[in-house]
Amino acid sequence: MTIVFFHCTKVTIRDITVLDTPVWAIRFSYCQNVAVDGITLRNNLMIPNSDGIHTTVCRNVKISNCDIQAGDDAIIVTGFARIENTPGFDSKEQEAYTYGNKSKYAENIQVTNCRLQSRSSAIRIGYGQHPIRKLVFSNIIISESNRGIGIFAHD
Repeated sequence: MTIVFFHCTKVTIRDITVLDTPVWAIRFSYCQNVAVDGITLRNNLMIPNSDGIHTTVCRNVKISNCDIQAGDDAIIVTGFARIENTPGFDSKEQEAYTYGNKSKYAENIQVTNCRLQSRSSAIRIGYGQHPIRKLVFSNIIISESNRGIGIFAHD
């Protein structure tokens, strides 16, 4: 993963370009109060698993004015469990974090004024054990994607 934020609060990414990431380009996990504005993301459409912006159990996220091309999903909202099959991961460590989303909800996600292209889902919602709620997508242009919007059930 190219840019990763775990257990963070008050994160802003603005006016950057990210090119040719081999896997997930930008990941937020258990974060809250996140703003992403005006980014350009260009992944190779032939590279599987090269997601655009991936949010896992995050709260209060605003993604706006972005242009994303991804070989996999372009914008993702998931509710993965606390144990994420990471070698050496200890769930007790996660409980000790001071910052980030301490709830188990992926909620209050707003995505607006974005252009999305994807070899999978331009917008992917779902997957994982934690609830996902209060999502708003507006003024989104989706082109040349295998699926415009994919909504997936819990594991």
